[in-house]
Parts: sequence; structure tokens; C-alpha cells
Amino acid sequence: MKIKQKIGIICPVYNEAENIEIFFNEFTNIFKKNETGFEHEFLFLDNDSEDDSFQIMRRLVEENENVFALRYTSNFGVMKSIYTGILNAPVDWAALAVFDCDLQDPPELVLNLLSEWRNGTKIVFGSRAKRQEGFLYKVLRKAYKRIETAMVGRARKVESGAWLIDRRVIDEIIDRDYFYPYLAGMIEDLGFKTKGIVYNRRARLRGGTKFNLVRYFKYAIDGLLDGSTLPLRFSFFCSLAIAFLAVSLSVYFIVLKFILGKEFQEGVVAIIVLILLNFAFNFLFLGIIGEYIGRIKTSHSHSRPAIIDEKLGKI
Repeated sequence: MKIKQKIGIICPVYNEAENIEIFFNEFTNIFKKNETGFEHEFLFLDNDSEDDSFQIMRRLVEENENVFALRYTSNFGVMKSIYTGILNAPVDWAALAVFDCDLQDPPELVLNLLSEWRNGTKIVFGSRAKRQEGFLYKVLRKAYKRIETAMVGRARKVESGAWLIDRRVIDEIIDRDYFYPYLAGMIEDLGFKTKGIVYNRRARLRGGTKFNLVRYFKYAIDGLLDGSTLPLRFSFFCSLAIAFLAVSLSVYFIVLKFILGKEFQEGVVAIIVLILLNFAFNFLFLGIIGEYIGRIKTSHSHSRPAIIDEKLGKI
């Protein structure tokens, strides 16, 4: 008898007591009604919820052999929650899917993710056909994508929300052994074959969203700074520009004074030049420090060899 491969469903949770059991039942019914050819297990990740979320998880664990749960000492945020869940994923999972507990990403999407994964795609993610968001969020999202493209060199495709990763990807994340705040970007940067599956997102039926503009902004900053050292180098170029301006002003005033014979208050000129030079040196040393910080930040990932996806023959 052929042993079925196991697929893990990871679900980060914070104050989702109204949705946990519905989440479990909907995914269970999907795997029962569809001949997926896989066994499935759940790993719920509780970010120190203030409601009855963990008590519900405890009951599900007691009643079902395919349910596991982790609870954290504090709310570490959704990305660190998922990352820690990946580190603790059972070794016999052939792949794992990540779905939010609010059920806005429809559970049936997992069938499409699994289908594409069977075709050899190592990273499969849900790509929303249409976003239900206000004008401000839409403008900010477009602006972010343009800034990301300029800083990182491309607009990343993998979105947070619903996605599935192969065992190879899981092992690479574990081997890297460090937390990368912009987890979706980290996963895409591994270089494996990636594909998005277009779907329609549902409205949240129970509870309220845990994200607000401030948290979106923090997530955006993580995505930009963790993918590029360009902001660190910006201060260095600022120092060069200000230094050039200070030297140019000095030459300009020297020409006015000694060649053209113009009279002006020398003390004021000296103060202006000194202030500009002070700014220049401050930016210069901040830029140099920033470069070192940037190299420390990127050395961990850049010191690793390229990841081999396939070997041919007796290499």
C-alpha cells in the first residue's frame, strides 16, 4: 500500500476564537470531499491571544490526532509567528500551506496550490484578483511597489496571505537559521520556481481585522530595508553632495573677495561653510557606518553558495 504524503496547514492566530473551529472544519471537509491523495495536519500558532483561542486549540488537539498547536509568550507578530511555525514543522511534511484564520482566503484555494505544486512548482502563492481596499490604501500600495522596484531591482511577486512551499524550501529556511522580517520576500529570494494562483478574496464574516495603517507601514519598511542597502548608501551620497556644495561656496566667496573685490560679511560666510561641512562629515561617517551595517546585514545570506535545484549524473 502506497503511503500518502503529508501536507501541513499552518494557521497564525490572534484573538480568532470565532474562526478557529470553522477554519478546521472547512479545511477538513475539503480534504474529505476531494481525492487529493494527501494526508493533512494542522499547526495552529497562537500569538498570546486574549480571548479563548488557545482553549479551542487545546480541545481540537485533544479530539484530533492531526492537530498541533504552539502558543507564544507574547504577540510577536504574524511573520515571526509563521517563521517559528516553519521551524517547528514535522519532518514528514512534504509541503506546508499558510492560511490566515480569518478565512478571507478561501480554504478551497489549497486545492489549486496543491495542483500547481504537483506540477513541480516549489513556491505557490495566492494572487488576489481584486483588492477590496480604500483609495488611500490603493495609492500607498502602488507607491510601495514602485519604491520596491527601484530599491530591490524588481517588484516581488509572493504576497502574504495564502501560500504553499515545498519541503526543499522549508529545509532552506531552517538551514538559514535567522529571522527575516519580510518573510514572503525571503522565501522568494531563495530562487525556487514560483507561481501565483489568481483567486477572489472573501469578506471577513466574523471578528475584526488585526491590521491597521501603522502595521502595514511597518511591514512595508521591513520589505524595503530587508531587501536593499540603498537607504544606507543614501547618506553617503548626501555627504558628498553637501561637501561639494560647501567647497563650491568657499571657492565662490574666495573669487568674490580676492578676484572681483566684492565686500561681504566674512563671519557669516565662514559660519555657513562650517555648518555645511559639519553636515557633510556627519553624513559621511553615518554613511560609512551604514555601509558596514549593511555588509553585516547581508553577509549571512551572501556567504552561502548558490542553491542547487537539480544534479545530473554522478556529480
